This record gives sequence, structure tokens and C-alpha cells, in this order.
Amino acid sequence: MIGNFLGPFPDELFYSVCARFSDRMQYSTAQAVIGELFGSRDVKAVIDLPSHLDHLISALPPGHLCTADQIIDDHTLLPFYAPFLPQERLSRLREDMRGSNGPGIHARIGISGSSIPLVERLRFCWQCIDEDRKRYGECYWHRVHQVSGVYICPIHAIPLVQSTVRSRNRINRCEFIPAEHVTERAGCILDFPTVHHEILLQIARDVAWLLNQKDLTSGFGPLYERYCAILFDQGLISYSGYLHTSELLQKFRVYYPPDLLKLLHCELNEHISEKWLPRLINDKQVVQHPLHHLLLMYLLGYTAEAFFALPAERKPFGEGPWPCLNAASDHYKQLRIRKCTIEYIFRTVPTGTFTCDCGFVYSRRGPDLSIDDRYRGAVKSYGSTWENVLRQLWDDPKITLRELSQRLGVVPETVKKYAAQLGLAFPRPGGIKRALKTVPQSHPRINIEQLHSKLERYRVAWLSAMKENPKASRTTLHKKVPATRNWLYRHDREWLEAHRPPPLERTKSSVRKDWRKCDEQLLQEIKASAFRLRNAPERPIRVTRTAIGIDTGQLKVIQRYLDRLPLTAMALSNLVETHEAFAVRRVWWVAELYRQENTFPKRWQLIARAGVQEARVKWPKVRAAIDAALKTIS
Repeated sequence: MIGNFLGPFPDELFYSVCARFSDRMQYSTAQAVIGELFGSRDVKAVIDLPSHLDHLISALPPGHLCTADQIIDDHTLLPFYAPFLPQERLSRLREDMRGSNGPGIHARIGISGSSIPLVERLRFCWQCIDEDRKRYGECYWHRVHQVSGVYICPIHAIPLVQSTVRSRNRINRCEFIPAEHVTERAGCILDFPTVHHEILLQIARDVAWLLNQKDLTSGFGPLYERYCAILFDQGLISYSGYLHTSELLQKFRVYYPPDLLKLLHCELNEHISEKWLPRLINDKQVVQHPLHHLLLMYLLGYTAEAFFALPAERKPFGEGPWPCLNAASDHYKQLRIRKCTIEYIFRTVPTGTFTCDCGFVYSRRGPDLSIDDRYRGAVKSYGSTWENVLRQLWDDPKITLRELSQRLGVVPETVKKYAAQLGLAFPRPGGIKRALKTVPQSHPRINIEQLHSKLERYRVAWLSAMKENPKASRTTLHKKVPATRNWLYRHDREWLEAHRPPPLERTKSSVRKDWRKCDEQLLQEIKASAFRLRNAPERPIRVTRTAIGIDTGQLKVIQRYLDRLPLTAMALSNLVETHEAFAVRRVWWVAELYRQENTFPKRWQLIARAGVQEARVKWPKVRAAIDAALKTIS
């Protein structure tokens, strides 16, 4: 039993805790310390991700407050890697650290083959050393100082000092060296150009923030969703899901100087396929170093805290429940649906499928831009409730076909189509009574008895023709009994409409489109769409022909037949947003976000978050918008 194991200090590296214990107990050899703590002399003294923690906890006296999970979360570097790992792999890593699989930890975490090495020597901050001695009577190794990419103390904003203690002691791999033994010696202050101080300080602060997030688990899926949402808003991913790699790389090179990337070991290779930056988005199954992720976040205008505050799952249709659009139900337009399945067309355009317990299923493309959007959708299945109402009303002689279609919320042709599919009786009963109700009883030229007789005669003739020609189309049947059809059309049109053969499926070649009417309708749709896109509360989307086409569901029509739609073509030319205007709108949108967050960004943060690094160089209006936005925020 280990009776004198020391309690760790805040942010103390587990290596440092073992080093202070070894110094206090004065073991004869370093191997003896390892054997006492971990039950095996083959364990190495590692600074980042130790193992055999369960054995250490089991050797502590009863009532000791330390646990293996507490050591992992508060005194190792695993929380720095955790948000960028799949949940399954993270669970295995914790098991390895608790157990005896030390050699497999670095391979599992994905950093053994990374271009970013572990820190070569342990680092410290002079001011932290002084404060620790005043507060605790001794100094110790801080874990935040030992993370690759951290060159500045996140608390005191001064460069770190590199000690003489190697992170990987190849001579004595079991040796733990306390900070008190080396800090008095001359160290080497980490040197870097002062122009990089701001970005290096941000990296240090974000690393410190990540290390203190015990339950921050993300995984590939949520990371990918957040990246796609931001890149799409900044025009770096198309509607088809294609990443504009060259533009992203160009933006990255403008943002980060080469000497900074070399200092961080994050240089880009010559071949695009070998660059780590595109792989962060295109290959979401490969683990990459967290420093790569941090650099991408800064490029997109986010700190680590702001990035992980974004929703892990996009909700383009808002929170449920959603309304049921089944007009035949007793809960029409009531917020009853709790099941919504979302799929992404080309990885960016959301399509939601909403299923009600009455069997009614509809879908629509998102995102929703207003409350009214929740009450639209294309029906995929009417369901049993709707069909039962159709069966009941179909045999009711008092209800006309038009009244029936209004009750079911569809057009008469849909009623007849589903009646045929359900095998309902043709003709509907009570048709003569409904026809006679429409004839004025006091009309001087109409003999009600004669009309009744004619109605019966012509209806029988029409039904006989339908029976003799069961596969005939409407046009063919009209030609066979034209007089019967014409009389019924003039005097009993509703009955005739209800007792015609179901319409044949038209082929594309047989469809004749009224382009003039289509042009007038589409003109109103694209104007409303452009207004929705410009005034959407979510991240700005550039108003383009493609965006309007997808929003209205008329993309193919706009792409293929715009030459037949002169009004639509003229409106599109006026409604489409230029790159400059879109950049200005992004600047003001980001400025409003900062006002809502009650934060005061620096100029580079506003520019990066709005994604206008290159735009500010090209267009004076963008520069003016940046200056004006910063003034309104401050």
C-alpha cells in the first residue's frame, strides 16, 4: 500500500505528481518508484498519456479521494484530444490508460504518425513558478505548458521557458524529475517573432479551455456537421457538397504566414491530396492532431469555445412537435408530429420527412425561414385515417365530388385516383338525386320527370360504354359516345367527372406546358424566395440562381427552360446577389452576432468569422462595412 502518495495541485501533470512523490520518498532507483506506483518495472515515465492507473488507485489507502477518471480528466492530456476522437476510440483509450496497454495508447490516439511531435523538453512559466511557491510551498509541472503548439503561458501571456528535462528520457525511461530540481537552472526561453504572439496566445488559451472540459465529447459526425455549416455559409462548399479546395487553401495561406506554420509543424505539402487541411473535411474517418482543428477554427472565425458552442446537429426545421397536414383528421394543423427524419441532398440541402401516428407522411426541403413554412409539404402517404374518411364519404349520396375533395384537402382528380386504388364502387351512389338538386323546380321549360328519365338513360348509356370498353382512355370513350358525353357534360357535369375513367399517366413527351402561366407563377415564387434568403435569421446564404431554384423546388426549370421564361429571367438578373454585396451582408450579420453575444471582437476576428479576408482587399464597400460594423459593436 502506498501511504504517502501526494495529492495533485490544480492543472498539475500526473508526471509531476509522481516526480514529487519520488523526490519525497527518496527511493534507491527510478525502477523502484515505477514498481511501487504501477506494479511493474517495465512501465515508462510518460508526460502525456500514462497507463496502469487502476493499479495505482488500488494501492492507495482506503478513503483516498483520487480516482483513475479524475487523474485522466484533470492531470493528463487526454481532454485535449477527446473532442476530436470517435466515442468508441475514446472509450478504449480510457481503458488503456486505466489498464496495462501503455504501448498502444499513442497509436490509438492517432498522433504517433503525425507531423506534429510531442514537446521535446518540459516547459514552464517563471510567473507560474513564483505563484506556485507562494501558494503551495513548491512548484510543479503544469500540463497546459506541455502541449504541442503552446509557446505562451495562457495565464500570464509571456513566452514559456524550455527546461533541460527531456519529455522522452532515452537513457533512463523510468525517471521522474520534479520541477523544483530544474527550474533554478538556466533555461531557454522559447523564441518566436512577436508578430505571432496574438495567434500563439489564442492557441494557448484554447488548449487550456479544452483541458478543463471534462465532458466535451464530439466525434467525427458533429465536427463534420459544424465545419460543413460554416464552410457552406462562407461559400467554400457548394450545394452539391463539393469543397472548393483551392479557395480554402488560398484563404489559409493568406491568413497564416509560412514561418508560423513551420513553427507549429503544420506546413502544407505540395500535393493537394496530401494536405492535412482538405482531409479535415473530406476524410472524416481519419484522426488528425487537435492543433490542425484549432487552426481551421481560427481561419473560419471561431475560437474553440465558440466553435463547440455551435449546435452539434443542425435543426433546419426547428424543434418539434410539427403540424400534421392531414385535412381528413381531427387534428389538422395541430402540433402532433414528433418524428422527423432529416436527409441532406448533396450534404447541404436538408429534406425533412414528417410522419404522424395517423399514417399521414409528408416531406419538404429546408431550412424553414418562417412559421408559414411549417405548414407546407409534399404528401408521401395519406395514411389509413385519410383513406377511411374517403371510404365513408364516397358512399354518401349527399356529398358531391367537389365537396368530398375539399373535405380531404385534395383536388378531385386525387380523390378519383385513390378511389380506384382502393377498389371503391364506380359510379358513386345517389348521383341522380344530386343532379336534380341543382335544377330549379319552378323553371318553365324543364320537365322534371323528363329530365329524370334522360338522366337515367344517358347515365346508363355512359356506364355501358365504360363497361364495354374497360381499357379505353377518356378521349377514346368520348369519341365512341360523343352525344352521351356532351349531354352529360352540359346537364350532369359533376356526375360525369366522378364517373370517368382514371386519367392515364402522361409521358414527358405528351405534357404541354403553359409557359406563359408558368412564367407568371414562377416570377412570384422567386421574388418571395429571394426575400426569404436575404432575411433568414440563420447564417447568410448568397442569393443565386441555384439557391433560389433549390428553395423554390424549380431548379431544373430555371436551368433548362429559362429562355422560355422572360419575366423570370429578368427578375433573376436583378435579384441575384453579387459577391461584394454578399460579403457586406456577412459582415453585418456577424456584427449582429457579436452584439447578441455581448462581446467585442478584434478586427481580425470579425473578418475571419465573416469569411471576408480576400473580399476586404478587393472591394472598398467591404472595408467600409468592416469599419462601420466595428464602430457599432464598440
